[in-house]
Amino acid sequence: IEKSDSAGWIHYLAFDLFIGSWQVRDAQRNGINHLAVLPCLVLTFLLGPTGLLLYLLIRGAVTRRILPAAE
Repeated sequence: IEKSDSAGWIHYLAFDLFIGSWQVRDAQRNGINHLAVLPCLVLTFLLGPTGLLLYLLIRGAVTRRILPAAE
């Protein structure tokens, strides 16, 4: 693996870990069930922005009371 390839992978992994940790903290603040966040975390790690988009959709549904919050 060349140096530029390694830097790219490190960037993607850092983004995924940062966004994933933000999702967990934000879900706890907003009362979102952890089981609802789990698929988002997997998708964030595998497909980056797709997992973030799914989380934002779930978060929007919970904060607008379309989906129930965790108790």
